Amino acid sequence: MTNDLPTTPSGAPAEGAGLPGSSQAVEEAAASFEAGAAALRSFVRECADVDWDAVVPVEKRTVRVMAYHCARGIRLVREWLEPMRKALPVPGEAGEIDAYNAREMDLHEGATRDEVVEILDREVPGVAAFIRSLTAAEMRIVAPFGPGGGREMELSQVARVGARHFEVHLGHIREALAAR
Repeated sequence: MTNDLPTTPSGAPAEGAGLPGSSQAVEEAAASFEAGAAALRSFVRECADVDWDAVVPVEKRTVRVMAYHCARGIRLVREWLEPMRKALPVPGEAGEIDAYNAREMDLHEGATRDEVVEILDREVPGVAAFIRSLTAAEMRIVAPFGPGGGREMELSQVARVGARHFEVHLGHIREALAAR
């Protein structure tokens, strides 16, 4: 296994290289968020009609609803990062998100590919820019994260939530479609 982190002349990792509180980590968080959104956008554009309405068993929702869910979730990333940047607790609780997700199936069963792509095109650039605006010191801020049961989380962890959200749900969608 090779180490691709920047190093000092002695071969030791450069200060902060790849660590959650480094400028490299800020760029990695923003880039992975953009890559996840791009993967979802590409999937939505290429998804066959028959697959768009397929049920994703592990999610108990259709591909259509899952794609919309991922796109709409983008706004939450920024809503969570803004108070954390000021070392304030992130409001909310896990139960609120679970309740919204349960209602979402009925609310968005008619979501179109164009709607999903429009949300991605509108929301992703601003959230990615916001992530890139974070400093290395801000990435190390720890605050209570209400949606995570109030546990203390580092801002760097929350900055990666969007990318992880795309990855997990798109993975479930692809697994379900491959099993058909």
